[in-house]
Amino acid sequence: MIQNISLEGGSGKLNSLLTDKIDDVKEIFKNPVDEKSVKDEINDVNNKIKKNDGTYFEFSVHKPTNTIVVKIVDSRTNEVIDEIPPEKILDLVAGLWKMVGLIVDKKV
Repeated sequence: MIQNISLEGGSGKLNSLLTDKIDDVKEIFKNPVDEKSVKDEINDVNNKIKKNDGTYFEFSVHKPTNTIVVKIVDSRTNEVIDEIPPEKILDLVAGLWKMVGLIVDKKV
């Protein structure tokens, strides 16, 4: 969670604006999220994007790391244009976590 932000050389007005926005985001994350409303909002945004440039977002959760993955997909060819973060990296992280867990379990 973001606790503090500092912009060296930035104006006080900019720092104040960013701090206010960060506080707004913190408030949003404090409230429980209704899964259906989130899915509806994502679908609405996807439909708008699809109409404009022929791409859409696909959201999923990488189970081993419990990380949200966003894929940008070409709606005409269903080809994945980009993936954030890359699933291969998340698989690597999950593998490292597993290895670290095995080492810690053996030493204890």
